[in-house]
Amino acid sequence: MNSIKQIPTSGTTVAATSCDLRYGDNNNNAVRYGLQQSLNNCFGPNGSKAHVFSPALTMDGDFGTKTQEALLAVQDYLDISIDGSYGPQTRDAMWWGSGPGGPCAKIAQPIQLA
Repeated sequence: MNSIKQIPTSGTTVAATSCDLRYGDNNNNAVRYGLQQSLNNCFGPNGSKAHVFSPALTMDGDFGTKTQEALLAVQDYLDISIDGSYGPQTRDAMWWGSGPGGPCAKIAQPIQLA
């Protein structure tokens, strides 16, 4: 799991475990960069786990139409609720990657919310 840089969560501390990202959000670019990076590296056109959407997302920190469409495709592939929003179920089901060409891995266990 050392290859995983950031699993997107929301909050102001490193220990934050809640997450709720959806179309139009633009208040925490680092979170969306982590999500977009893992979507591209694990599920995009050159994804190491699956190729479920194309073209690759632009790493712009904007949870816009293309990020939502990619997330919908990944949710369908993972056979989880398909709503285009990133929440606990999607976070726990996804694979996460550290960078282009880097390995993708699932989190060891679901993150428990306090």
